[in-house]
Amino acid sequence: MVKTSLSGNRCFHLSAPLPIMPVTIGKGTGARTMMRYLVIGTWALWLALTSAAWAGPKEDFAAGLQAHKAGDKVAAALYWEKAAKAGHSEAQFAIGVSYHQGNGVKKNFAKALHWYRKAARQGNPKAANNLGNMYLKGLGVVRDRAEALIWYRKSARLGHPAGQFSLGRMYERGIGVAGDRDEAIHWYRKAAAQGLKQAKIRLRKLGVASDSAASGSGSGASGAGTARSGASTSATKVERLRQKAKSGDAKSQAKLGFLYYSGKLGRRDFEQAAYWWRKSAEQEYAAAMGNLGTLYLAGRGVPKDLNKAKFWLEKAATKGDASAKNNLAKILMTQAKYEAALRLSKSAVKSKPKKGHFWDTLATVLMKLGEKQAAYKAWDRALELLPGNKSITRNARRFGYQR
Repeated sequence: MVKTSLSGNRCFHLSAPLPIMPVTIGKGTGARTMMRYLVIGTWALWLALTSAAWAGPKEDFAAGLQAHKAGDKVAAALYWEKAAKAGHSEAQFAIGVSYHQGNGVKKNFAKALHWYRKAARQGNPKAANNLGNMYLKGLGVVRDRAEALIWYRKSARLGHPAGQFSLGRMYERGIGVAGDRDEAIHWYRKAAAQGLKQAKIRLRKLGVASDSAASGSGSGASGAGTARSGASTSATKVERLRQKAKSGDAKSQAKLGFLYYSGKLGRRDFEQAAYWWRKSAEQEYAAAMGNLGTLYLAGRGVPKDLNKAKFWLEKAATKGDASAKNNLAKILMTQAKYEAALRLSKSAVKSKPKKGHFWDTLATVLMKLGEKQAAYKAWDRALELLPGNKSITRNARRFGYQR
């Protein structure tokens, strides 16, 4: 992503210092002259001191720019931090850059983040872009691609070319958002129109013109992520599925999530899987709810969160999803809720009797309840369905099962 620097800011020049007034020592007229000059000198000193004390954030920011131009980064940072504390947006951005890069102050990502956020909330597009960078890279904060997207979008909509490029990159790569080639091209073009070289390079690599007169869809290729479909998944079918998913079809969203999860679009992408499963789950599609719960359980594509895992698995289980029941039974076992786990596990096995892993879960619950013989029979069935499965065999042997 493109980082916004201080270059290009207008520099303000400080006023020349007040001249030193001469003092005449003598008697009579000379003494009066001396007194007059002393009074004038005193007033000059008072004016100089009070004008410095009364300098507002605008003047402090300008003084910081002048110091920065003169190579005094320490003084620049002092002026900028003073102005930033008074609410000056450009100063907040400037001191944010200072802490980000370690210019005149010790490098401190947390403080950089603090000042970028202050400035961005006042509508500073450069700060919004840099704040997006911090969230994307996890500098001074937990990495959060969705939050990065929010700030890039704000910067882009305020017309900042670096923000427009960053947003385009997110759409091109499908980071924090569903991959969308057309959206990527749209924002690259906006940045390129302002002369950003990186945007022009990306447009050339995408094989489209940088001028806004060209069609919004460029060469008409499908969205990011579909170019390298797996051998068993044709690009045409994927594109049709993607369009249906974008139109809001819950089943298509669930299927597209599975393609990302399984790596049938070139590589496994858990974040995209989570994105599409969430879209589908919010429409009460049972399989998607169960799959989203599984992602939260494992921390794949989303932060690991047992409460959210239970929430989605329970919703899926109430709709009869067997996999959700099986996974929910595993969670309940960790909480020593064996009777509830047994009910769910039996229900899962009844719905899908040919799923070996479901039988493994049932066997484990039965062992926890002291029903050894019933557990061994369940493991017999599990290994009939999945002969030689290492995870089932290892789990069964922990409980003394021998076959």
